[in-house]
Amino acid sequence: MTDIKLPRIIDVDQLRAFAEQSPDRVKVLSICPDVSTQSGPLTTVASLEELRDLVSASPEILFALASTPQSVAKDWVESTGDTFSNLVALGASPVEWLQSQVPGAIQEMTAIEVYRSKPNADYIDVRGADEYHGPLSHIEGARLVTLGPDLEHELLASCDRERPVIFICRSGARSMRAALLAREFGFTHPINLKGGMIAWNEAGLPVAKAKS
Repeated sequence: MTDIKLPRIIDVDQLRAFAEQSPDRVKVLSICPDVSTQSGPLTTVASLEELRDLVSASPEILFALASTPQSVAKDWVESTGDTFSNLVALGASPVEWLQSQVPGAIQEMTAIEVYRSKPNADYIDVRGADEYHGPLSHIEGARLVTLGPDLEHELLASCDRERPVIFICRSGARSMRAALLAREFGFTHPINLKGGMIAWNEAGLPVAKAKS
């Protein structure tokens, strides 16, 4: 894309400005393992080799690579040298990019904020069952509703869409997707647990005890 005049590292506002001019020529890639989607605002790439194949196959598309931490995306882009003029690093995490795609920011609460305030809300853990019962465990009282068809059915069946819902996952990426989905389904107070169960455990907060 010789007509693109962008630095190798761009921010969300720069990318959105370019996307507004050429909406069909921008694709955001994620190397965050918790953002596992191949459609919509993000596409996941699992390796540098996969990234190279994808970018080289579509030279007319501007690919912006996002990661957590952001330095990973920068390192991947720099490792390609000057091979791809249509590849840039996004100076934002996949979660930040997802949140920028909808009007009105999704509320986020830290683990400490949730634990201390104990908001009157539903708690939905959108991970898989193996993670829910795995080493990070889960918050006592949080219901397991895996992101995907299960969550969509749950949201559709809900009669109270004004009640706050706190969405939880491993790192806060999938739960952000769940919160955005809830917003689309008409929920007025979706909340994302920032940092997910990783942050909850790092803060030393209590988790559900494993069933014997």
